[in-house]
Amino acid sequence: GRESAKRFNISMYLIDEDYLEQFGLQLVAGRALDGNLPIEERAEILINETTLHKWGIVDPQEAIGKMLPIGMNSITGEVVGVVKDFHNQSLQQPISPIVFGYWPNHFYRVTVAVQPDKIDESLAHLKKVWAEFMPAFPFEYKFLDDEIAKFYEKEQQAREMMGVFSGLAIFIACLGLFGLAAFTAEQRTKEIGIRKVLGASVGSIVSLLSQDFLKLVVVAFLFATPVAWFTMNNWLQDFAYRFNLSLWIFVGAGFLVALIALFTVSFQSVRAAIANPVKSLRYE
Repeated sequence: GRESAKRFNISMYLIDEDYLEQFGLQLVAGRALDGNLPIEERAEILINETTLHKWGIVDPQEAIGKMLPIGMNSITGEVVGVVKDFHNQSLQQPISPIVFGYWPNHFYRVTVAVQPDKIDESLAHLKKVWAEFMPAFPFEYKFLDDEIAKFYEKEQQAREMMGVFSGLAIFIACLGLFGLAAFTAEQRTKEIGIRKVLGASVGSIVSLLSQDFLKLVVVAFLFATPVAWFTMNNWLQDFAYRFNLSLWIFVGAGFLVALIALFTVSFQSVRAAIANPVKSLRYE
């Protein structure tokens, strides 16, 4: 009935009174945990906004003072604060309900903020302190930024591969475009010579030779855009939090491709445009 509808899985974070400040987490209601209180069956707890919503409560202030069974030796926690939602997993996963409690006897991990320029010195000191208090257990450590990077390890590898193959594809395409521009300019040598004799400017000739290639780029863009949109949209479906693809992304990409194509063919176009028209008319 009403109680069973409120049952849901919760991630349990065992923290001390300095945890929120250490990680820059914000309270939207209530207060932080009091580390000076004795450990009893009724313990103070914090919940995040997702837990609040799963509980069916809209106003965070309504949760303050409510009791929540959290499954640790039948302990019931009294909510004293609500923490603003934060991402504790990859963006491919939705934010999970979290309960924060203060039980020092269950602490198994210590979080330490160190200065980037004193990492080695800090690690040496931490290892010494650990050996003093926990000699039976090996000293092991992880960096938070490394743990976060692991969330997106596959995406990072895919990005690097896409960068390499995209660069290679652009290079090959530019080589082909350059060769095609050279061939076209050679085929139209006499035409260019006649136009120059009749008073055509270098700019008009460059524009004449370039516009045919730009038309091909536009046609390729019209074919490639739906495929790119479908591929990117399908990839973004794996993320719980994603942005909507904007038309301007593809317009910008098309504009960049057009610039690359124009730059590639401009060398041959300018070369043909500034050639001596007498030699062009003698061309066989």
